Amino acid sequence: MGDEKKNQHFVPRSFLRGFATDSEDSLIWGYDKKYGKCTGKRSINQICSFDYYYEQLKPDGSKTQMLEDGFQTIETPAIEIIRNLSASQKLSSDDKGCLAFYIGLMLTRSPSYRDGIHEIHKHAAEIMLQIEYKSGRLPEPPAILKERIINNDITSVVNAEILPHVSLQYMFDSANTISHSLCNKKWDIYYIKNSDYFITSDTPVMFEDMNSKENRTIGPAHAESLVICPITKKMIVAVRPYCKTDRSRFEFMPVKDGMVDELNKFMCLNAQRFVYASGQSQELLGYVKKAKGYCKKFKAYRFGNAIISQWDFLISQCEQTTQNQRGTD
Repeated sequence: MGDEKKNQHFVPRSFLRGFATDSEDSLIWGYDKKYGKCTGKRSINQICSFDYYYEQLKPDGSKTQMLEDGFQTIETPAIEIIRNLSASQKLSSDDKGCLAFYIGLMLTRSPSYRDGIHEIHKHAAEIMLQIEYKSGRLPEPPAILKERIINNDITSVVNAEILPHVSLQYMFDSANTISHSLCNKKWDIYYIKNSDYFITSDTPVMFEDMNSKENRTIGPAHAESLVICPITKKMIVAVRPYCKTDRSRFEFMPVKDGMVDELNKFMCLNAQRFVYASGQSQELLGYVKKAKGYCKKFKAYRFGNAIISQWDFLISQCEQTTQNQRGTD
C-alpha cells in the first residue's frame, strides 16, 4: 500500500491548493491556535490528514481503502467548477448540486463531526452495557474486577471502544441532507478584487442562524441557516434562505469593504485547531491568538453584526417571515 493511500485527507489537497502560497501551490502557511503561533510553511500533503482515516472493514474482517479512491469522483468535478467560476461567473443547477454535496461532505468528514458520532455511539454502548450488567444477563465478572466496580457501575472498569468506520455512513447521510438544504437556498459568490485573501482551516465551512434575535444554535441543514465557505483565497460562497427581493438563484459580486478581515477572524474561531493561509501576517497571527482556546465541536460560533451586515437586507425580512409562519401555525 503506497504512502498516498495511507495518508488520507479530511480537507482535500485539491481544495487546499486554492489557498496555497503564490509561489508554490504545494505549500501553505500554517497557524496553530492551541499555542497561538505561526508554524511556518507546511506541505499540503501533510496537513488535514490521518493515516487510514477512511479505512473500512469487509464482512470477512479484512480492511479496504476503497473509499479514499472514491472521493475523487466527488472532488475532481467540484474543483473544476470552482476553477471555472471566476471566468464564467455562472453556476448551473447541476454545478450547484455538485458543490452542495462537496461543501456538505467537507463539514461531515472532518474530525469535529466524526469524533462526535463516535462519542454518541460510545455513550449509547456504555448505557446498554450498564443495563445488561444490572439485569444480570452479563457473565459474572472476575473477583479482582468486581472489587473495582464503583457504585455498581460496570463502566467504571470497562471502557467501550467504537470502531472508526462506524461514523462513515453517518458522514455521507448527513452530507446528503445538508446538500439538499443548500440546493434549496440562494447562492451568492463574492470575490476579492484587491490583494486581500481569504483563509481556511481544518474546519473550512462555517454556518450561522439568519434569525439574529433568537438565542439558538442550529445546524447547517436548517432552513434558516447561513452557510459560508471560502472556496479559494479569492472567492467565498454564501448560501442563505431566499428573501422577497431576490430576483435570481445565483449572484456573483465583489465582497464589501472590511468583510474579508471579519470572515477571516471567524474562520480562526471556527477552526478545530489549525488555520491555513497563502501568506504570513502579524494581523492574522493576532486573530489566531485571540481564538486560542476556542474549539469547534457541535457548535457554530455567532458571526455577530459585523458578519451579518453583509446580508443586512435579509435580516428584517427573514424575521418577519418567521413571525408570519408562527402566526399561521
